[in-house]
Amino acid sequence: MRAALADPNCFKGNAMQSLKADLYALKERVEQAVLAERNAVTTAIDEVAAKVARTSEFLALPADQQARILAKLADHKSALNAQDLIPALSNQESEVRANLLADT
Repeated sequence: MRAALADPNCFKGNAMQSLKADLYALKERVEQAVLAERNAVTTAIDEVAAKVARTSEFLALPADQQARILAKLADHKSALNAQDLIPALSNQESEVRANLLADT
């Protein structure tokens, strides 16, 4: 892409159309990578929620406290939609796997 843009004759022929197609393909790959990372974090949060729901401590809590804990986990999932940076999502996944269960 850089080579095509650096070429002073890039406007001639079909170079720009080809460049546009390459740009859209790259954008699609990035969006797929973001979606994959977001899904990985969502899966990690769902796993934590399932583990929490199976603990005897959680089952011993009143229903309102259980709902509050599950709402907190749901808030974590809904906050993912605002994040578009792959490294941040990856970091969030490792944080969820390492700390969320203990924190909850």
